[in-house]
Amino acid sequence: LIVSLSHVDCTTVMEDVLALALCYRDGRATLDDLKDYYQRMHYQDGVVSFATRNHYFTWIMQSAIKEGFVERISPDEPAFPFTGVMDLQPSYMTRNKYLFRPQMDDEDNYKAIALRQQQRVHFTYIPRELLNMPQDSELGVIRNGDILAVVCDQHTWARGVEVKHLLIAKWMDGRLHFYHASADGLGLSNTDAYTFMKDKFTMIGVAVYRFKDHDTSK
Repeated sequence: LIVSLSHVDCTTVMEDVLALALCYRDGRATLDDLKDYYQRMHYQDGVVSFATRNHYFTWIMQSAIKEGFVERISPDEPAFPFTGVMDLQPSYMTRNKYLFRPQMDDEDNYKAIALRQQQRVHFTYIPRELLNMPQDSELGVIRNGDILAVVCDQHTWARGVEVKHLLIAKWMDGRLHFYHASADGLGLSNTDAYTFMKDKFTMIGVAVYRFKDHDTSK
């Protein structure tokens, strides 16, 4: 388990924001508290090992939901604007075993990951063409600070991956924007969601997750 607040990608940005928000929510202020939140969301039942690590984003969210950290806003069945459906069996790690050496060369690790991958991933999402709707439309179901998981088209290298990128929602002048870890390595940047995704054929929509605040009025 490695925690770094200075070198981030889209997944670690999400984990950093969520872990720090949980510390604030629960009044916990030590480094051990921060590490505890990371461990409980990034590993199945908090057990640290390669086999129990939540290698796919939906695995991370399964643990985070179980721990009471977040809730999935996307409904189980299609309902506007969540009209897209993702239903697949993750397979990227076993398809691309060589990328995860030496851990995946261990037979026990390989079998454990392959077994976990047998559980299908099913969720609804908002198709990218609907991200152009204004805040006062049905798209307003998304709130500032929500986690947007960019759903991945099953194409070439991405086959077997359910989520391609992670964003943090921010409404600006009635249009949906987001913060994310940009590919240029310059830290967080703010971008219009529809403009960012409209020409990226591998990004087909967003699933929505929300931090669970103790104050249910928020």
